[in-house]
Amino acid sequence: MAKKKPYTKEFADFRPNKSNFKYHDEEEHIKIADIGDMFSVRLNKRTTNLGYFLTLATKDKYHGFLESVSKILLCIFSIAWDKEFLEDIMKAYIACLERNKKQYGLKEDISEEEDKKIVDEQRKLHEAEEKLREAGKDEN
Repeated sequence: MAKKKPYTKEFADFRPNKSNFKYHDEEEHIKIADIGDMFSVRLNKRTTNLGYFLTLATKDKYHGFLESVSKILLCIFSIAWDKEFLEDIMKAYIACLERNKKQYGLKEDISEEEDKKIVDEQRKLHEAEEKLREAGKDEN
């Protein structure tokens, strides 16, 4: 039996019990809107973590998580941002990535020594490619 995609037609017009938000399946997006239609945002279905997000959306035990994500989106888009706010958001984003490296397919940080070695190898490859191009031009 084939697995169902999390954003099937069953998802259309989904609204968890007692939620202040509703979710609608559109052609290439999922629309999140407050129940008064004063705020809405569309997420492209091709977004990396959207499948995870939508899977949680249809499970009652994760209602609090989904409601929190929707509230955060509403709050972020309801204020005039200042530099400190944006810096704090980036710090929170980076902290989340650091906590969940495996989930996002990130590798552990490498040492400066390893980084320098990789950069040197890439530089040598680039220089070799340039020499081959120059040699090819000289033959023509």
